[in-house]
Amino acid sequence: MFNSKKILLTASALLLLSLSTGIASASDATIKPVAKADVTIQMLTYQVKLKVGETYQLPYGRNYKYYPSQYSEGGPYFSVTNSGLVRALKLPPTIPGEAVGSVGVVQEGVRDIAEVFIEITY
Repeated sequence: MFNSKKILLTASALLLLSLSTGIASASDATIKPVAKADVTIQMLTYQVKLKVGETYQLPYGRNYKYYPSQYSEGGPYFSVTNSGLVRALKLPPTIPGEAVGSVGVVQEGVRDIAEVFIEITY
């Protein structure tokens, strides 16, 4: 019985010693990244149909600015507030399904958020 205790104690000491050297060598190892993430954000593009008098709320966020561009002469056919609310003002002499302009939505100093094309219908 004394012999089995001695063997068990020796095995425990060897196991503890081998574990502690493995931990020490693992802590000395340098960590290298496996892969780099490439994150790109796409600008949102879509078209909105409005009837005269209707409104549409554009994406809204901190420091968002709105840049309207009206394509057809005889406008303005829509208006945009500082908070991004678009209002259809009058019917344009265009082909149905054709946009009369667009609004660029930009987070000032950071990135382009969206370009929203405006169509005004009957």
